[in-house]
Amino acid sequence: MINWITSNIGSIGSYIALATFLLSVGTFAFSAYRYVTTRRDAQLQIDFENYHKLIAELVGSQRNTETMKLDSQVAIVYELQRFKRYKPVTVRILSGLRDEWSGNGSNNSRLISEMNIAIEKLS
Repeated sequence: MINWITSNIGSIGSYIALATFLLSVGTFAFSAYRYVTTRRDAQLQIDFENYHKLIAELVGSQRNTETMKLDSQVAIVYELQRFKRYKPVTVRILSGLRDEWSGNGSNNSRLISEMNIAIEKLS
């Protein structure tokens, strides 16, 4: 046994070096995977919070007593288009708001027009 070890010491050293290298590559790959999934989960949470904040501002549930300017609402409707993950619900929300706001007799033609553009783009 000792003779075999001494005669193959070069090969054994190469195998140990290869095993060490593969272990370090595996550790690096696992760490990179964990980093990417953690960052993705954090970004999903940020997107969730931003989306719901925009919806709340659009419909007025987060406003204190001040009225929101029409341009701010138009900008929010435009910004909602970038949340592709929420596309189906965004279309439903905007359609409902468009129907509600176009029927109340107020002059929201610019906002309704922007909603139509957003709904068409998302559909």
